[in-house]
Amino acid sequence: MTNRTASTSPRRKRGLVASLSVAALALSGLVAVPASAAPADSRDIDVAFDRATAKLDRAKISAPLLRARGQVTAFVQLDAKSAVDLDQAGKSRSAIRAQEKKITALADELVPTQASARSRSAKPRQLAVTSNLVAGVMVVGDAAQVRELAAEDDVVAVYEVVPKQPLNKGTDAFTRSLDTWQSTGHTGEGVRVGIIDTGLDYTHASFGGAGTLEAYEEAYGTDGTGPIPAGSFDPVKFQGGWDFAGPTYNASTVPVPTPDENPIDNVSTSSNSGHGTHVAGTTAGYGVTTDGETFAGDYTALTSSDLTDFRVGPGSAPEAELYALKVFGDAGGSTGLVIQALEWAADPNGDGDFNDRLDIVNLSLGSDGSPADDPENLFIDQLSALGVLSVIASGNGGDITDIGGSPGNANSALTVANSVGGSQTFDAIEVTAAPDASLVGTYSAQNSVNYAGEADATGEVAGISATFSGCTAFTAEQAAVVAGKIAYLYWNDQDPALECGSAARFNNAEAAGAIGVLLSSQTDVFSAGIAGNATIPGAQLTGTATQELQDAILAGGVQAVVGPTYAGAGFEVNPALGDLLNSGSSRGVHGSLGVVKPDVAAPGTNISSAASGGGTAASTLTGTSMATPHVAGIAALVLESHPSWTPEQIKTAVMNTATHDVFTDPGQSGDAYGPERVGSGRVDALDAVTTDTLAFATQNPAGVSVAFGVVEVADDVVTLRKTVTVRNLSDATQTYTPSFVEASGDPG
Repeated sequence: MTNRTASTSPRRKRGLVASLSVAALALSGLVAVPASAAPADSRDIDVAFDRATAKLDRAKISAPLLRARGQVTAFVQLDAKSAVDLDQAGKSRSAIRAQEKKITALADELVPTQASARSRSAKPRQLAVTSNLVAGVMVVGDAAQVRELAAEDDVVAVYEVVPKQPLNKGTDAFTRSLDTWQSTGHTGEGVRVGIIDTGLDYTHASFGGAGTLEAYEEAYGTDGTGPIPAGSFDPVKFQGGWDFAGPTYNASTVPVPTPDENPIDNVSTSSNSGHGTHVAGTTAGYGVTTDGETFAGDYTALTSSDLTDFRVGPGSAPEAELYALKVFGDAGGSTGLVIQALEWAADPNGDGDFNDRLDIVNLSLGSDGSPADDPENLFIDQLSALGVLSVIASGNGGDITDIGGSPGNANSALTVANSVGGSQTFDAIEVTAAPDASLVGTYSAQNSVNYAGEADATGEVAGISATFSGCTAFTAEQAAVVAGKIAYLYWNDQDPALECGSAARFNNAEAAGAIGVLLSSQTDVFSAGIAGNATIPGAQLTGTATQELQDAILAGGVQAVVGPTYAGAGFEVNPALGDLLNSGSSRGVHGSLGVVKPDVAAPGTNISSAASGGGTAASTLTGTSMATPHVAGIAALVLESHPSWTPEQIKTAVMNTATHDVFTDPGQSGDAYGPERVGSGRVDALDAVTTDTLAFATQNPAGVSVAFGVVEVADDVVTLRKTVTVRNLSDATQTYTPSFVEASGDPG
């Protein structure tokens, strides 16, 4: 039998699907088969940012500015009351005028005036003074010199003026979480969500923490095992948790955990650093405004344009409560501690009374190929029966039959595939000069993740040819072309059997004297990151950026900057990419145990969320791990709207209303993918919250979907029957006409 992923023509799917597929997960966590962190998630982590913030301890400096190099624009907050402060205190107009003059004098003393945005002077210069809302001064200058302003007594804080990014706001609008806040007022308030992952940076501003490096370092201490400092977190948002692992735990190498009471996430360059914090922010972060403050306003009054100015977008259930259940050690690796975390979720205080159980747990973790009868799945299903919904990542194993694993293949789990949203957050490179001046500007890319340095590579981009890969050592003639320059190398995204990996190309380019590497691409949707090496920075252009720059690069004269300064600096709104499938999202098992997955799809590609140790900053990751917490947040919205609903009913509502097809081609065209890749379709928060009719498999309400298992080939027609229950929970009569629409088929 031939496996096919799409129907022969686009169609609208109904809420209930005939069959679903199982999929593998993004990180890992089982007892019988410990699973490793999946590369498609971990390789997108902003390694350079984490290392910089871990080394620097100047609490008055924002995390992005701590790792910035070269010229930056920054805001210096001054220790003075603003005009608004005085007005609200009832001060006279003359007093306000005097205060404005005082602020201007402080700014003039701190930095000189009349700076140009193009100034290359190392000494910061003044751009503008702010006195109405916040007392401060906008400056431009070398990042190192700007950081030194924090030493002045009159300076409260120094922030880099970061580029606007979509963060979670793009996904909130795309999946109609924003519409749900506006139309129903539901924001997840009172719903308890557990994040079973690498921990949580509860000091981050998106969770109501202080949002400073100083607060994070106090909370982490020397090894992350100390008590949670009083006053370091928002007790409304962060309700507690537990570290089941300890700092050195790794199921493969240090299998004995050393649990402690502090589930703080790490910022080291381990393979899954910051993963849990990112996930938690997508589920239930408050959001961080453009000025670096925790959003404390009215979510129901927000619009899409309002969210454009957020530094870190709100989670899909921004007022849900969070519990951090840490099951990974700080050095990365695998885990076998998920069962302990699931046990804790059933009875957090351990008194034998389950009334304090969590409502939802998010597991952005798992293993490829583990069976549907794995012991973890028993706990998942028992937890569902108790009243706790498990939302689990489908995995990043790609289009391979039976790649799906535990615990995402648990029958009762709400399992999530990785689709693409209509807006993307990328890293970027900057072209600073070119023979064609119209090419000057920033271009979307993804940075290499193994680079251990902090400096960017600045210089001419030089290429041998459009198809020169750098997979073998450069000849003397080739080395002369790239020596002292950024080497432009070919990368074929269309060939799964790569000639060589990125590490070999970077190493060969460096040996030839290159100061950085720029890779080409044929796609605008990256399914995996690039490794590179530790010693020179590099990036891979998107397919669109490749088309725009390649001819000019090969002709010569293109000057560019590549490196960590431009992490997260590429934001693109491209509706044509909406509802594509990320090729790394896992296909499920063939259903011999009666379980097929995933259940739904959600945007998980180039998602920005809270960065652990970043204070007010974001990082960008890709994978089913990023899609899953968005659905966990939607489930929280459904539960707030229907507090008496069971996990089965919440799951059914989310699946029944996930009626947005996921397509093979841009512009919502081509074939629509079938259930074994995307479940019932891409989620819709507002429809899930407002539906009052539920349809589910009568014999398997926890699974929701009808599954016929493996059907044997026979000489005669085989007739199988399954029953679907349609339940009307409203006060009005509902009329439906049932029909069947093939999602994917096989001839014969």
